[in-house]
Amino acid sequence: MLQRFGAVSGLIAIGLLVWSFSVFSGPTSWPEDPDSVVLRDLIEAGSDADGAAVFAMFAIPFLVVFGGYVADRFRRHGLPSWVGSTFLLGTVLLGVAMMLIGGVGQMASTLQGIPGAESIARFIVVFSWSSTTLFTPAIFAVGAMAVIATMEAGALPKTLGYSAGVVALSSLTPWVGVLVLGLWIAIASLVLTIEKPAMAEHSMAGV
Repeated sequence: MLQRFGAVSGLIAIGLLVWSFSVFSGPTSWPEDPDSVVLRDLIEAGSDADGAAVFAMFAIPFLVVFGGYVADRFRRHGLPSWVGSTFLLGTVLLGVAMMLIGGVGQMASTLQGIPGAESIARFIVVFSWSSTTLFTPAIFAVGAMAVIATMEAGALPKTLGYSAGVVALSSLTPWVGVLVLGLWIAIASLVLTIEKPAMAEHSMAGV
């Protein structure tokens, strides 16, 4: 039961994140827009930012549980501990990046009528447009470790494991990479959830 929960937790996390982005996808203004436009945009989006941040925060524990489940799977296949630890660290870093972005985004709901609001609003918009770089270490760690684990010990189904190479490469363009990583985690979670226990045990016994 715990193994099954660990496998499905990645799917739950991505579902919550998709819900979060459906509530609030970020500022619509650009850093080059006038201060008044930037401030008005963030004030109008403030309540949505609060709701989105709540969903994103709920997703983080499920991400870490999924990372721990996969790390334990790597360990049971006889891989060095650093492989699983790095994969788990990738999910933790993904959660930390979301916390930072969500925390800054929530500042939008406090801007009405405070001194220096326009400067704060501009900072939020600039940060929002550049914040995807925070995801780079997480994207690379998850993708690279999944490939290594598949190559060295067959710890993941081959198609799933080798496709993680695309995830690792996508870290070069993190605004795309974070979407690729999210899709990969959702697919990996689904595949590992429906994987037959007998098949998994047989695979591990043969390592």
